Amino acid sequence: MSRPRDKYFAYGSQLYGSGLLILLLPAYLTQLGAEQFALMMMFFVAQGWIQIADFGFPLALSREVAATRREHQPDKAGPMLAALQLPMLLGMVLVGFSILGFGEWIARRGSEGIFADARVASLAVLASTLALSLRWGSELYRAALAGAEQFAGLAVLNTFSATARLAGALAVLKCTEGGFFVWLICQSVLSAVEMLMLILLCRWKLHLRFSDDHSGSTNALRALWPMAIQIAAASAIWISITQLDKLVLSQTLSLREYGAIGIAAAIPTGLLTLAIPLVQLSYPALVRLHTPESRLEQTNLYLSLTAATCCLLFPTALVCAAFSEELLTIWFIGRLGAAEINASSLIPLYAAGASFLALSSMPYGLLNAAGELRRHVAASLALATCTAVVLVIGSLHSGASGAVALWSGSLGLFFLLWPQIVHHRYLEGGWWPWVRTIIWFALPLGITAYALKHLLPSPLSLVLRIGGLAMVWIVLQGIAVCLLWIFCRYRMPARKLGTSPL
Repeated sequence: MSRPRDKYFAYGSQLYGSGLLILLLPAYLTQLGAEQFALMMMFFVAQGWIQIADFGFPLALSREVAATRREHQPDKAGPMLAALQLPMLLGMVLVGFSILGFGEWIARRGSEGIFADARVASLAVLASTLALSLRWGSELYRAALAGAEQFAGLAVLNTFSATARLAGALAVLKCTEGGFFVWLICQSVLSAVEMLMLILLCRWKLHLRFSDDHSGSTNALRALWPMAIQIAAASAIWISITQLDKLVLSQTLSLREYGAIGIAAAIPTGLLTLAIPLVQLSYPALVRLHTPESRLEQTNLYLSLTAATCCLLFPTALVCAAFSEELLTIWFIGRLGAAEINASSLIPLYAAGASFLALSSMPYGLLNAAGELRRHVAASLALATCTAVVLVIGSLHSGASGAVALWSGSLGLFFLLWPQIVHHRYLEGGWWPWVRTIIWFALPLGITAYALKHLLPSPLSLVLRIGGLAMVWIVLQGIAVCLLWIFCRYRMPARKLGTSPL
């Protein structure tokens, strides 16, 4: 069993990677320029989309490895991983050919002056294919290590990988005065190094042996397939909802406009990183409490989880929404104006949409506890279809602002309808206690944020601007913590019953 602090280290390494990317975006924009910067953001989006091509097998393997530890049979993990290596290699080849299929699209960007000639554009396609294929294949080893609860090793590896990929690649660009092609070469080399380190870690911790018989690959695929297909469906829908805006807009907007989309989405999309892990931690308890006798306890736990999510989510979201211009001024220090990119009007829309999406994902816990995920799949598919339509319509008629506004509006409509339908059936007291909990946080925090926006002066000094924005966030977070304390102490019915909602 892993120590609890190892899990904190692994989660912290993921936050470190996200935070480092946000911090280095201004430097990358200056180094690459608007068009090549947009291509870099597309590469990050592609990393998310290719996860659909694993068909859920890495996560299914992680679950089976965890089961072998529960059954005190850890020696089965290595042979199980070895049996899946051959299908993984075949999958890497297929993924690589699929990425090469987009070569014409990449080469077409060469006419905009991004690449020196068609030969460099073709080499860039090959480099991106290699990097993405290696990243795709390495997820199998990463999932096996996570199932074996080797979180300390993964934390060290994730930290090294994020530092090398982001800070190290930027240093290479500055030293060589290179562009997007050089950056792709760095990603390819680092992807190969990362995969090699994962293999060595698996050999050390899971006793992986390359000499194992691969004839069991078919049996391993058949054993994992029932669980893998369910995971694949849920993962594909979630990736589609969270990444669909970037995919559609990359095809309908110019590269300069798409650069603004990438910048505007960076911080608000990070709000999901704050909320989603907290929701996922509650799934086992919600399942355990899904009985008629424990329905009030389940409701109290769910409302406490909602309150904690609002406490973490709203202060940062309101800073992004109310102080978007100040945030960009501090973040990029005038570099956006030089690149002719206007992203300040998009950040509030992305902040609202990300908040709606984070809160709308909460009913999944109740449906998972009830074993009725088909409703979740149907609702999510409807949302994905709706967002795809409004993104295309908005981008073609109103550009980036219209597309993101309609995207945020569709998520807001989903937030108003779908959770209430689920809560009406599965929460004690119906939908109103959940809505009341959100209003309890949103109303005072929203009034405070916009009051501070109009009351505080706009200093010319960058240091004073940073201090002012930090003060606003601290005030909002302090109010949120106080509201959470009052909510848990005085507003929870479970307190009257002498039980703890958590």
